[in-house]
Amino acid sequence: MELEEERRKFVRQNQALARSRQKLLATRGKLFATKVKNERLMELRHRLQRQRWQDTEVAVPLPAPRVRQVGRRSLREIRVRRG
Repeated sequence: MELEEERRKFVRQNQALARSRQKLLATRGKLFATKVKNERLMELRHRLQRQRWQDTEVAVPLPAPRVRQVGRRSLREIRVRRG
């Protein structure tokens, strides 16, 4: 009777161990997929950053912004009084 109970106990432990190993494998698979995705995204971002730097080196500079006239003075000449 005690032997049978111990055998059932070991069977339950083995089943629990097998479930635990399956969960661990599934978790590792998800982590691996996330890692691969992040590496691909980082590679794409690096490529886009390099492209941005290459484009700015040959880009034509933009003209300076125009100053709007308000009355006789421009907006740049208006001073704000602080109390």
